[in-house]
Amino acid sequence: MNTCQKCKAENPDGDNYCGQCGFQLTNFGAPVGLTQHELKAKDIRLNLGIVYLKMGKLEQAMQIAEDLLEQDSNDAQAIELQKDIGKLQESLSVEKVSNE
Repeated sequence: MNTCQKCKAENPDGDNYCGQCGFQLTNFGAPVGLTQHELKAKDIRLNLGIVYLKMGKLEQAMQIAEDLLEQDSNDAQAIELQKDIGKLQESLSVEKVSNE
């Protein structure tokens, strides 16, 4: 049973909303098992990876993406960062070859 944080009503496991007051019982966007502190640290690392990408520091950006994926292999934001890095690496390779 889940206890609603708002009205303290008991709700069956698996319910997403309180049957008494309608309060959301689950945090749909948060990865399961991470504390608030860990979520903040993850977000900071992800943002740093994006900054590195924008600065053209691809090795540092890729390292951050790999670290995040090591912690959670299904992290959609880290996967997207990794894809963006790959696209930029590809375009830089094509640009380098065409300039030679």
